[in-house]
Amino acid sequence: MPWNSLHDLVSLPGRLADHNGGAWTPAVDLYETGDRYVLVAEVPGFTSADFAINATADSLTISGRRPPLGIEPQQYLRLERGQGDFSRTFSFPEVIGTGEIGAELRDGLLTVTIPKADYAAPRRVDIR
Repeated sequence: MPWNSLHDLVSLPGRLADHNGGAWTPAVDLYETGDRYVLVAEVPGFTSADFAINATADSLTISGRRPPLGIEPQQYLRLERGQGDFSRTFSFPEVIGTGEIGAELRDGLLTVTIPKADYAAPRRVDIR
């Protein structure tokens, strides 16, 4: 199938659109088990210093920044990887245990484990 620049241009906003109005966001899966929620985000090339994770009693926010590539080509033939700041907030129907939230970054996947709880205080989460 030949390259269709008009199709790529028209579909670009949909591929890069953030659900919260920004330029882009990493793809995320969020699932629930009996005692916790688990969020997995695709973030290849990121380090733990590129993120901030903050939690309240019923929400979790992941924010960060993907820097520009640092090159200035004469012309992009394709530009699909988003750049710049992002922020995603996830709300939960139950109180979450902010004190026991864990985050791990491995092989380009950020996995955040969010236990369910009866009470929770706001907290910033460290990424290992």
